[in-house]
Amino acid sequence: MEEQALFFEDRKGNINSKKRKRDKRNQNANNLNFDVGKAFSPKDKILQDQLSDNPPTKRQAIFNNNSPHSYHGRKVVENSRYYKEDYKGSQNREYNRGTERDSYSRKNNYQEQNYNDSEKKEKDKKLIELVSYYEKILQTLNGGLTNEDSDIFVSNVLQESEGYEVKLSCHRFSSHCIELLLSVSQDPAISQQFMTAFVKEKEEVVTNANASHITELLLNIAIQNIKNWSSIMEADEDNPEKEHVSYFISWISDLAEFIIENFDCCLQNQYTCHVVCTAIRALGGDMSATTDFMSKKSVEHKKNFREQYSNEETFKAKQPIAPIVLESVPKFFTKLLKKMAKALLNLENIVDYVTDSSSATVIQTLMCILKKRIPKRCRKLISKLATLIFSEKNDNGVPKSLPS
Repeated sequence: MEEQALFFEDRKGNINSKKRKRDKRNQNANNLNFDVGKAFSPKDKILQDQLSDNPPTKRQAIFNNNSPHSYHGRKVVENSRYYKEDYKGSQNREYNRGTERDSYSRKNNYQEQNYNDSEKKEKDKKLIELVSYYEKILQTLNGGLTNEDSDIFVSNVLQESEGYEVKLSCHRFSSHCIELLLSVSQDPAISQQFMTAFVKEKEEVVTNANASHITELLLNIAIQNIKNWSSIMEADEDNPEKEHVSYFISWISDLAEFIIENFDCCLQNQYTCHVVCTAIRALGGDMSATTDFMSKKSVEHKKNFREQYSNEETFKAKQPIAPIVLESVPKFFTKLLKKMAKALLNLENIVDYVTDSSSATVIQTLMCILKKRIPKRCRKLISKLATLIFSEKNDNGVPKSLPS
């Protein structure tokens, strides 16, 4: 009868032995140096962790509850040897999980990179479509447009370039189309759209062979919009034109400051030299032919440009931007002209710049504008330039700036 009591039928109908389970539990307890006759409790487990050299392991988490389920207690006892002996293994598992996190991070970075690449491809695809679009517009302009449709047509076409103003301006055919349309546009908002985009990528728009032409055009447009700056700036704050005038003045100043900060680099690029000359003329408020010292080749190129890419009837009633001469210029413009003169005198090997055709044109334009706006500073500049230029002599005692 005593032996029968050791067997019982569980709720699943299986016959189980209490004795075997008790013996197994006692055996595991012996292996862990616990008292055999003493029942294992959560407090004993915590005490063992405190006395052991090894730090607490995962099993302690099971005892967070004050009265754990009996099944949990038995499972911990049965697996305690495994946890104690495989502590280093648990460290390895932690390390592996760290590796998995790194792998997951790398996977996310890879997916993000793929997303950026796909986004870039979509942008490139749109850019190609826009370039093709503007090439077709050039053909349309050659075919001719009515005067009634020209204003709406110009605004709509230029608005299509939003977000791609700089890239389209750097492309040959699309830049031709944009330059032609901007020259006849009557909408200041369109000009500001391109100016805002250009000011973010100054280096690109002043050095690129195609975009530099549009930069010069935008400087002309800016001067065109500030011809009455003095009276407008003195008007009431409610005057809507005051905000537009302030924008164009700030844009010219911002571009001029960039040129001054990188003056030596600007004079080493032939396309940038054209932009610098136009910026100097804009600061001086004189865009007339008397301050234009471009080569005959450049003049002919601009003269033939309009005839080549537009029909005579396309913009019959519209004329390209007329040269503007301001009666006076903002005081900040004169300060920038003085800074530019100082930057010129601080150049190393200034003889090389004076003898180069492109950079020499910049120096000539600067002296011409200074003579008109700040005559005293012009005389000072000429005096110092002469000293610097003729002080460097070759072995024969002839100034290096003179032809040998």
